[in-house]
Amino acid sequence: MKRSIAVVGLGNMGGRIAKRLLQLGHKVGVYDTNKEVLKTFESLGAEPYETLALLGAVHDIILTVLPNADIVRQAVLGKGGLSTGMRPGTVLIEMTTSIPAVTQEIAAALSQQDVMMIDAPVSGGVQKAENGTLTIMVGGNEQTVELAKPVLDLIGTQIIHVGRIGAGHTAKALNN
Repeated sequence: MKRSIAVVGLGNMGGRIAKRLLQLGHKVGVYDTNKEVLKTFESLGAEPYETLALLGAVHDIILTVLPNADIVRQAVLGKGGLSTGMRPGTVLIEMTTSIPAVTQEIAAALSQQDVMMIDAPVSGGVQKAENGTLTIMVGGNEQTVELAKPVLDLIGTQIIHVGRIGAGHTAKALNN
């Protein structure tokens, strides 16, 4: 089954990840608070969303690549956030360099909706994001990691499952 993919956060890393997915022929939903960036991605073939809730309701696999843990929490759990639209079976791939405890809090809240989550921060910089050779440190249960792996394989060459939810962020912090 082909899953629908969306990227939330189109900055240095998220933008390059979204462009790579588009170049590989995937339909990609996108959200960013910068409307000009959304217009640029629409011209590249992405489907822009004006609200996180609507994006959450439409897509099966959602990648968040945001500036920090507080912004991730707000984007996912805040008023009108992703969680207000997400359906059971959705997979959230949280790629922000974040805080393990916040990631665990978000995952626990999403699990109440039967939404699955992994944390998958990346290492390698913008060039590796462009050519799909990122290193990705993944935290989460095995089943969810397997569901996310086909998407992770599109953007990274080293996908390392380091443990339970939050472990990816811990490994990233140690790596830095």
